[in-house]
Amino acid sequence: MPDKPAAPQSVLFLHIPKTGGTTLRSVIARQYPGDSMYEIENPINENLIAFRDMPETKRWSYKGVQGHMSYGLHEYVEQPASYITMLREPVKRAISDYAFVSSNQYHPLYEQVRDLGLSGYMKSGLTGQLENGQTRLVCGDCEPGDTGIPTERPMTQADLDRAIENLERDFAVVGLLERFDESLILMRQHLQWKLPVYVRENVTRKGAKPVVSDEDLAVIREQNRFDIALYEYAWERFDETIRREPGRFAQELASLKRANRRYAVRQQFTWKQLRPRLGQIKRQIMRQ
Repeated sequence: MPDKPAAPQSVLFLHIPKTGGTTLRSVIARQYPGDSMYEIENPINENLIAFRDMPETKRWSYKGVQGHMSYGLHEYVEQPASYITMLREPVKRAISDYAFVSSNQYHPLYEQVRDLGLSGYMKSGLTGQLENGQTRLVCGDCEPGDTGIPTERPMTQADLDRAIENLERDFAVVGLLERFDESLILMRQHLQWKLPVYVRENVTRKGAKPVVSDEDLAVIREQNRFDIALYEYAWERFDETIRREPGRFAQELASLKRANRRYAVRQQFTWKQLRPRLGQIKRQIMRQ
């Protein structure tokens, strides 16, 4: 059996919105307990700047960084450093993003989006994530001196090429939401994690998914043509990685699935899981 890859000194989880990242952030928090990971919370840009402006000794006290950011923040952590991320099929990601924003009255864009419709939202330019958002974050597009904070300019073929170069050079694992458990096993192998059990978090509520027309699909594909190419590349890379050790990988995947079923049962009655259910019950009562 080949030796396990050496774990990097620092880990950066580049959390792309609507790719299962909230669930993965909880997994990561359990792997690096306490305050060992710097969390990029809202307001995002202010938190990114605060991290960059910290004294080096303070920044280097963290095992890594996780949150919404673009590629480039590795320049501010102890070396060697590696990224991990999760990608998602771009059309599904765009639909999920619209469903989440348009159904969540607490989202900062809710009032602007609620009556736009899916195509209108995709063409609105309200955020850079609407146009090749995955490529935008992975390629590291930012203004000089604003490392980690993406721009909103249109993406180009050169940006896609740079994103692929970054994936190949600096990402230990590029996971796929559609293959979440397999992605966790790869992260465990590369980062020497404990078994990464989880329960799904921040899932868009049932009934929020919009009716999607052919026009909507055409707009989404046009807005995300580089993301589609990036995703196809990452899928092939993912398959190739797993093919190298089919027996060992299958065993670890089966172990994770068994452990995760047990973990899910234990977590059913924690406050973190009960709270959204109680909220649903409250809303149903108020409608009566």
